[in-house]
Amino acid sequence: MAFQRFNLRQTKQDGAQAAQVQLNSSIARDLLEMLQSGLRLKTVVSLSAHLAKERANVLHRSRRSVLQALVAFDFFEDALKRSQPEFCTFFTNHVAGMMHRYWKHAFPEDFGTKLSTPEELFHAESILFAMDIADTQIDALMSYVHGRRGRLMLASSMGQEAIDRGSYRGEWRITDIPRFLHGIGWNEPAQDLLAMQPDFNFAFPSEAEARRFMQTTARLTDANGESVWKRAQRTGTTINLGLSPSAQAIDEGAAWLTRDDGPAAKLTIADLGIELLHRDPGTGYHQPHGVLMVFGSGIDPADLRDQIDSTEVRPAILQMLGLEPFPDRTGRP
Repeated sequence: MAFQRFNLRQTKQDGAQAAQVQLNSSIARDLLEMLQSGLRLKTVVSLSAHLAKERANVLHRSRRSVLQALVAFDFFEDALKRSQPEFCTFFTNHVAGMMHRYWKHAFPEDFGTKLSTPEELFHAESILFAMDIADTQIDALMSYVHGRRGRLMLASSMGQEAIDRGSYRGEWRITDIPRFLHGIGWNEPAQDLLAMQPDFNFAFPSEAEARRFMQTTARLTDANGESVWKRAQRTGTTINLGLSPSAQAIDEGAAWLTRDDGPAAKLTIADLGIELLHRDPGTGYHQPHGVLMVFGSGIDPADLRDQIDSTEVRPAILQMLGLEPFPDRTGRP
């Protein structure tokens, strides 16, 4: 599907930080195909307008990820109207993404600070920018369920709040996978999979090779022997690595690779295909209180704010659908 191809390509190219979009025949071909399968011309105009803003002011690049929700919703809404399902879901993370990065700018009082620079004032509007898109989409869904005498449920599994991450020295990002693999001495096949910074995922032909790769990457440390990974876990033939070097490693711009046949070797981040990335470090993070709202047929408006356990949501949905609760994996109805 053109949308999936377009989405994965842009995700991989932008990585942790959006770069300038290079329009080419592949993008043009995907856009034409998407216009024939659900993408609205109005959305293409919005994307083009945003890219023009990026050229005028590079700060607009920080909001580009939000546009993913615009494109995805077009296909969802098109499928919704064509298929008229009894039940369907749409997931988007675009508001949460802006909250993670710009909580401090939206709520400076949480940090005892005031906004002053043009950049800070710009980012103060980024969460609202994302919410405006969500509002438009919710309005469309409310109109849809009203016409069908259906129901709309808005749910978030968790909320966010301010987090103080301390001083920010930057972070490492592997930008040249072949160079990284060569640098750590891995010469076997390894498939680079998509992951969100600072994570990196690799797939291998066998579990044995995945285990050996885990052992190899575990040898990468700072000068004091502290691992550069905050997480390293294997699931079958897939490895997930969370890159989190110490402050010392970041300042030195180097890591040490322990060897069986000699002393540890010092490798610069350039040797490892790693770049030092500076971006908005993020000032909002998860807390366990989500939101659940229901709108539609048979639902009376109320301003209640009762707190319920998330395990109660599933049976409530089944009840609204007229279905009998059935045991989950734990045996609980």
